[in-house]
Amino acid sequence: MNIEPLFCADSFTKTKNEKTRTFFNPDITQRKVLNRINHYLQQIEAPSYAYGGIKERSYIDNAKVHRSQSSLLLIDIKDFFPSTNDFYVYNFFKNKLAMSTDVAKILTLIVTEKFSSSKNRFIPQGYPTSPLISLFSYIDMFSKIAKIASLNNLNYSCYYDDLTLSSNKYIDKSVLRQIKKIISSYNLKVNENKTRALFNRGSKLTGVIVLPDGLEIPGKIQLQMIQNFDLLMKSIFSETQIDKETIITLCNKVQGCIASMKSIDKQSGHSERDLSFYSNKVKEIKKLL
Repeated sequence: MNIEPLFCADSFTKTKNEKTRTFFNPDITQRKVLNRINHYLQQIEAPSYAYGGIKERSYIDNAKVHRSQSSLLLIDIKDFFPSTNDFYVYNFFKNKLAMSTDVAKILTLIVTEKFSSSKNRFIPQGYPTSPLISLFSYIDMFSKIAKIASLNNLNYSCYYDDLTLSSNKYIDKSVLRQIKKIISSYNLKVNENKTRALFNRGSKLTGVIVLPDGLEIPGKIQLQMIQNFDLLMKSIFSETQIDKETIITLCNKVQGCIASMKSIDKQSGHSERDLSFYSNKVKEIKKLL
C-alpha cells in the first residue's frame, strides 16, 4: 500500500524581513501521528550543544553559552529545512535507531514532504517532528562541527540552523573554512550574508544581546511589549466591538514579551525589572473575558 498520498499537508507562506518561507500544516489525523512520533523522539538524549526544539532548553540558554566571550563566529545554514534530504532521515531511522527497512521508509515518508518539481523529499517547517528530525538526521554534521570547536577550545551551540562559536581569543579564519567544508559535504550551503566573525561589543544572538559581561534584553522585545500593550488597551476601550480572539492574542503577545524579558534578566544575573503594571493589567483583562 502506498501511504504517501495519505500524508500530504497543505502549504502556506509567511514573509518576515523581506524573506518568504513555506510552512506546512498537517491535518488533525496527520498531526496526531506526528505528535506521537515526536513524543518518542523526545526520549532520545540530545547533545549538549543543541538548543532548538529541545525540552527545557531555550534561545536564551543558547545565548548564555556565549556570554562574557569577546570573539564570536556566527554561521547560518542557508535555507536549511527546504535544503534537507530524506536520505539522512531514512539513515537516522534505519541505521541510528536500527529499524527495519519497511518501518524506516514509512516513518521517513510521514515526517517529510515532497517537492512539487521533483521526487526528492525534505524536512518541512511546520511539522512538530521537524526540529528534532533535522537535528538527529544531521547529527553527524553537527557533531563534526562540535569536534572542530573542541579542538580549537571554542564554545559551540546550535539553535536550529544558527551555529555559534565563541572564545575570549581570536577565532582563526581556518575554523570557518573547515566548517564550510563539512556543511558542503552534506549538500548544504552557508548563508554568506548572515555568516560573520566579530568582536563582541553587544551582538544579537538568537534574539538576545550577548555582551562581554553578560546578556541584555533587545530593545525590539521591549518595543513589542509596549506596542502590543498599547493595542490591547485601545481594543478594550474601542467604540467598535473587537472580537474576543483578537484580545486574547494581544494578551498572549504581551505576556510572551514579559516572560522573555524576565527570563533574560534572570539568566544575566541582573535585578529583575518591575513589569507588574503590565502583567497585572493583562491578568485583569483576561478575567473579564
